[in-house]
Amino acid sequence: METLAENYPSLATWIDIGDSWDKQTAGGPVGYDLYALDLTNKLTTGPKPTFLLMAEIHAREFVTSETAARFAEYLTSNYGVDADITWLLDYYHVYIVPMLIPMGASGRGWGTVAQEHQ
Repeated sequence: METLAENYPSLATWIDIGDSWDKQTAGGPVGYDLYALDLTNKLTTGPKPTFLLMAEIHAREFVTSETAARFAEYLTSNYGVDADITWLLDYYHVYIVPMLIPMGASGRGWGTVAQEHQ
């Protein structure tokens, strides 16, 4: 998704939205940065309503992050082609958080249930 921000700078911004619990907690595992992709036409000014899509909220939820990535690719590649997508990105902010719980993906779900939900 970071590549989408590089390829579509007028539509997409890759933003750091905070830190995982582990990163904020001293003495524990290293932790991770949490990111979101902000999609909107930056040339259209004024207040815009927000649509938020969060993916991979639980461990082993691999399909949701892939679906979120494909959705972001579809929106950016069809801007200026599809009138509905163009309107959406002109007048809305679409925030996509591709992975909310990175701990569950770090081992790709092979740890214990307790480890995956820390």
